[in-house]
Amino acid sequence: MTAVDMRCDLCGSPDFVGVASVPGFPVSLAWCKHCLERGAMPLFTAEVTLGYNDMDVAETKKEVGLEAMEKEAAEWFLDSWFYIPADYGLDGPGQKPVEGPGRYMKLRDYLRSL
Repeated sequence: MTAVDMRCDLCGSPDFVGVASVPGFPVSLAWCKHCLERGAMPLFTAEVTLGYNDMDVAETKKEVGLEAMEKEAAEWFLDSWFYIPADYGLDGPGQKPVEGPGRYMKLRDYLRSL
């Protein structure tokens, strides 16, 4: 909920500094100083850019492979920092939640870690 709750839309931090557009995407989000300093991108931008049909990036990687996914994105996008929530992608049965806070990773590194 952009700026209504005065929290960062990427990581949820209360260190809200303002609302700004997301590079390369027609959307504006609330940003905290931590995400803004890193130039972090929201993970949904990777999902809509690289996800195949209704699959998330992990499922897409299994279906088409990392090399095919990397060909679809610009280098600047793959080398951008993303905020990865701790529990991201853990909504399936039998999956254990990741403990601790989310983390910042370059998209290329995140995709390789899946």
